[in-house]
Amino acid sequence: MTRDNHDIRVLVLIAAGLFVLSSVVRFCLADFPKCIGVLPDEIRYLNLAASLFNEGQLVERGGFSSFQKILYPLALSPAFLADDPLLRVRLIALLNSIYVSSAVFPALLLARRLFTSRTPVIICLLFTLVMPDMCYSMTFLSECVYLPLALWLIACCLRAFEARGRAGYAWCAGAGLLCYVTYLAKEVALGFALAFVVMMIVRICRAKDGGRALGEDGRQTIAGWLSHPTRAQTVLARSHRAQSGSARDAHNRSSSIRCEQASRAKGSDHLAQVAPTAQVADARFPHEPEAPVALPCEPSTVRATAPSPDAPLLSPKEIELVACLLKGLSIREFERAHACMASVLVDSINDKLYNEFADICIDTCTGEHVIIEDYVPELRELLDLS
Repeated sequence: MTRDNHDIRVLVLIAAGLFVLSSVVRFCLADFPKCIGVLPDEIRYLNLAASLFNEGQLVERGGFSSFQKILYPLALSPAFLADDPLLRVRLIALLNSIYVSSAVFPALLLARRLFTSRTPVIICLLFTLVMPDMCYSMTFLSECVYLPLALWLIACCLRAFEARGRAGYAWCAGAGLLCYVTYLAKEVALGFALAFVVMMIVRICRAKDGGRALGEDGRQTIAGWLSHPTRAQTVLARSHRAQSGSARDAHNRSSSIRCEQASRAKGSDHLAQVAPTAQVADARFPHEPEAPVALPCEPSTVRATAPSPDAPLLSPKEIELVACLLKGLSIREFERAHACMASVLVDSINDKLYNEFADICIDTCTGEHVIIEDYVPELRELLDLS
C-alpha cells in the first residue's frame, strides 16, 4: 500500500468518525420540546412531508400544491412512520443531524484537492462541522439538506472544470443534474448554474482568443521557416517520426560515422592539422603522454549543457509539472503541493511550446495529462531534464 492510499484511508476513517460524533452531538442539542409555529416555512415543510407519506402527493390546505421545493419534505417523510407526535419530532431532529453532518464528506474531497498533509485537511473537517450554519439541525428548514448538497455541487463543478474530453462532458452533465437536485431543496441553487454557465462562456472565449494567438504564432513560424530553411526541415521532420523515426537521431548517427571514417582515412596528418599545439608539446616533452584530441564532428553531435537561447521561457512551476509528467508522478499531489490547477498550466505550456513543436506536446483528450511520446526526448533536451 502506498503512502497516498494510506493517508486517504486514514482521512476517510477520521471523516466517518467525525460524522458519527457530530450526528450524536447535534441530535442531543436538538432534542428539546419544539413548537412548530416558529416560522411558516417549517409548518409548510411538515405538512407537505405528511401528505407525501400518507397520500403520496403534495396536498396543502385541502388542495393540490405546486410547490417545487420537495426535496426536504421527501427527506422528512420517514419520520412519519412514528404515530407519536413527540417521537416523530425526535426522529426529525435525528434525520436533520445526520443530514447536516454528512457535509464532512464533500468537505474532505475539497480539502484533499487543496492540501497534501493530514493536519490542514482535518482542520477543514473540524471547521465544517462547527460552522454556525450547522445549527439548522435544530429547526425544520430545508438548509439541513441544502448545506451538504451545496458542497457536493462545488466539488462536482471543480472536477468538471479540470476534466477534458468525454470525461469533462460527463462531469458537466453530473454537475447539471446535481444542481437541479439542489434546486429542489432551495431555489438559491440557481446561482450555481448561472455561475457555471458564465465560467464556461469565459473559458470558451479565452480558448478562442488563444486559438487566434496560436494562428498568429503559426504565421510567424511559417515566416521564420522561409527565412531559415534548416529550421523548417527540422520541424517538418517531426511529423514523420511515427514512420521514419527521429530525424535528428539519424542525422547524429550519420555525422558520427562520417567523423570516424574521416579520422581513420586522414590519420595522424589530420590530427596534426586539427591540433598543432599538441605536436609542439610533444616535441618539447617527448616523454609526456599524447594529449587526447577531439574529432572534428558537426555541432549537431554535441549535446548542449545549457538551454538554447531560443528555448521557450517556461515558469519554474511549469517546468516542474513537465518533470512530474515525464516521471509519471501523481498530478493530484502536484496540484495540492502548489495550490494550482494542472489544466491551466498545461494550456500555458502547450501555448509556449507551440513554436518549438508546431503541435501540442501534452495531450488532454483522454481526460488525463499525457506527454506525446514522440516529443519526450526533445522535451527532455529542450528543458535540460534528465
